[in-house]
Amino acid sequence: MNEQYRRWTQALRVPLGFVLAAAFWLLCRPSPSTILWGGGIALAGVGLRFWAAGHIEKSRVLTTSGPYAFSRNPLYLGSLIIGFGFGVVGGTMTIPVLFAVYFFVIYWPVMKQEEQELRSAFKEDFERYARQVPLLMPRLDRLPRQVAGGATRFELARAIRNREYNAILGYIGMLLMVYVKYRRGW
Repeated sequence: MNEQYRRWTQALRVPLGFVLAAAFWLLCRPSPSTILWGGGIALAGVGLRFWAAGHIEKSRVLTTSGPYAFSRNPLYLGSLIIGFGFGVVGGTMTIPVLFAVYFFVIYWPVMKQEEQELRSAFKEDFERYARQVPLLMPRLDRLPRQVAGGATRFELARAIRNREYNAILGYIGMLLMVYVKYRRGW
């Protein structure tokens, strides 16, 4: 993928996310069980994102602690889990398929672009980290070792500074909209 496409996807990921959310609301056919199960899955993704946001010092430190010891992109992994959860909430296969296409067309190039930026900024430390920690999906066959180069401990103030409360508010807002749609029979 070329540089221009990666930058384009980086700029459009949030606006296209709102378009996807609107499509989700129009297409979803929730039931109490899909809201409960999918909402729980999505909440796990929100929790992962919040945990990651409390560790990361964007553009200042190569964060390798907390969820970054398992995945180089726990924020995006959290988003993937949230999307899967809301796919379950929606009660239709169309929603998870749309989200999967969105994720891999938009987020995959963004992850690759961010990798290039980290590789430029942190050179050997990033290379060592990338050899030990997977890009997205964590390795569950072994616990990660502490990776040299920028461990930070979780700080609630950091998660707030990183505006991760937006994911929490979005989660609550989407669940409320789905619940209203279900109750009204729309």
